[in-house]
Amino acid sequence: MNARHSPPSSWRAAQAQLSAKWQSLQKRERTLVAIATSVVLLAVVWLVAIAPAWRVYTSYASSSQALERQVQQMQAMRQYALQMQAELASSTAGGAASPTAMAKAIETSAQRLLDTKTPIPLVGDRVTVRFQNVAAPQLLQWLQQVRESTRAQAAQVQLSRAANGGTPAAGAANTALWSGQVVLALPIDAAR
Repeated sequence: MNARHSPPSSWRAAQAQLSAKWQSLQKRERTLVAIATSVVLLAVVWLVAIAPAWRVYTSYASSSQALERQVQQMQAMRQYALQMQAELASSTAGGAASPTAMAKAIETSAQRLLDTKTPIPLVGDRVTVRFQNVAAPQLLQWLQQVRESTRAQAAQVQLSRAANGGTPAAGAANTALWSGQVVLALPIDAAR
């Protein structure tokens, strides 16, 4: 039983000592101790309660704008996916394009964007496109167009930087020029 009552009695003893110490201080010292204690308490309240809430409040505008941009991007991607899904459904409903027709479409776009003159062979479900002295932006644009129009995927890419003496393809700026070949895999439904 004494063990249970010892903490309160020691607490009372500490409180009595503190009260006696407080009474022994002069008025000016009491004022300084009260001010110091108030400053420490205010600092603790600021650090524990106010500062975290203030950080959340001040960062809300920028974080909400970032989230809004992400939502818009996701909606745009969803719209693109729905569009691609509709195109896929319409192409399979009306019969998928033949591999020959897809190869011809790839050849036409390569002639237009990459300025290639060589015929593009179709072997099974693979189409090989060779090009010379093409700027990277043109090559990227062509790959994107081929992917969107035929859903063909690049299966193999061999690139080498063209010699400086090469003549740029139509519309190429003074950028690095590339030569090489791209092997495109036609969609599985087109190869059947």
